[in-house]
Amino acid sequence: MNGGRITAADELGYEFDCPAFSFDPTAYEHRVYQGFGKADENEPLVCGGQVVMPGDIMVGDSDGIVVIPRRDAADLLSAVRKNLSMEQDEMRRMKEGTYEQESHREIFTGAFLKRGGSFV
Repeated sequence: MNGGRITAADELGYEFDCPAFSFDPTAYEHRVYQGFGKADENEPLVCGGQVVMPGDIMVGDSDGIVVIPRRDAADLLSAVRKNLSMEQDEMRRMKEGTYEQESHREIFTGAFLKRGGSFV
């Protein structure tokens, strides 16, 4: 991950067997941007306006990167497992022909509103 600019992110990912992300792609491969320095290891840093602490989990794909604070990881994992279980249950009911779309709306809309969501 780079808070500055890089080119050939795909090629870098293949060469080093890991994805490469940057703030902005640029056509100027050899241009040096002043003011960017190497971050020390195991020190907090800011990238894209997001504070990243040592031990935070970073998940990324071609759409972007999400930073999961280490302190939230266990709660997030629990919520993800619960959500996956609910989705698998819905898929099972769809295959069995017992799925009811109205029930789905009630469950998920209710959960959305309960967590502070709103409809504009």
